[in-house]
Amino acid sequence: MASAEEVLEQVIASPGVVALVGGLDTGKTTLAVEMVRRAARAGVVSAFLDADVGQKTVGPPATVGVKLVRTLEDASEEGLARPDRMAFVGSTSPQGHLLPMVRGVGLLARWAREMGASLVVLDTTGLVTGSFAEHLKVFKLEAAGVGRVVALERGEELRPVLEVVRRFARAEVFRIRPLPQARPVGAEERARRRAERLKAHFSGRLKVWRVKGPVFFPSLPPGLEQGRLEGLLCGLEGPEGECLALGILKTQEGMLKVVGPEVSGVVGVRLGSLRVGEDWATHRVSLQQLLGR
Repeated sequence: MASAEEVLEQVIASPGVVALVGGLDTGKTTLAVEMVRRAARAGVVSAFLDADVGQKTVGPPATVGVKLVRTLEDASEEGLARPDRMAFVGSTSPQGHLLPMVRGVGLLARWAREMGASLVVLDTTGLVTGSFAEHLKVFKLEAAGVGRVVALERGEELRPVLEVVRRFARAEVFRIRPLPQARPVGAEERARRRAERLKAHFSGRLKVWRVKGPVFFPSLPPGLEQGRLEGLLCGLEGPEGECLALGILKTQEGMLKVVGPEVSGVVGVRLGSLRVGEDWATHRVSLQQLLGR
């Protein structure tokens, strides 16, 4: 088993696409931040690719976000919070959202490399057990072109997922112990952090769009009661499939509208599977049931 310092030295000496895998509270994000900070000190352009849709470092919840890191300021907490590009997933859990997760990771990994990132650090969720976790990890690693995986492991809990990663994602695996500075974070604190990040995303100048059926994905069925979509989180999509900002659906004066940060270039609206409350807490909903399909 390698040490964290040995892994950091190797990653900076030989950049590429690196993924961090581990359960909750093992220090994945802390290690990812240290990787991009060391890259900045070494003059290596890197990208922090945040695929943890629930506990965000880059961008708001329910998205995959990427931040190009050229300077230590880019790698600060404030710098990382401002994404250079996003992809909308629509939920704070990957369960039931495998396709948009994999799409988003692949889209942003390609963009980061096109923008000159020699090192791409992929931070993943803490979901590591079961067949869904194995599918999620392998497909994301393949989509991002990951060559190395750093596994933060307490015991043998990662053995099944690491075996499929070696065989099917064909990635080199380095096993290290969880970082000593990692601390447990309870469910209530995680929910509070999500609400704060979501509130911050909508804290600036907002715009209200009146929207009609053809702009939505998935499309709205004829005769749908618009009130069923009240408070639904959505992604405002740009011309290259990127998420320009999040929006929230509202019904006002009998019309369906989207409230979100003021952005330009929106070509469509992707519907999510979260309803946003007045306290910015989110509640999962079935989009299929909402649309009656």
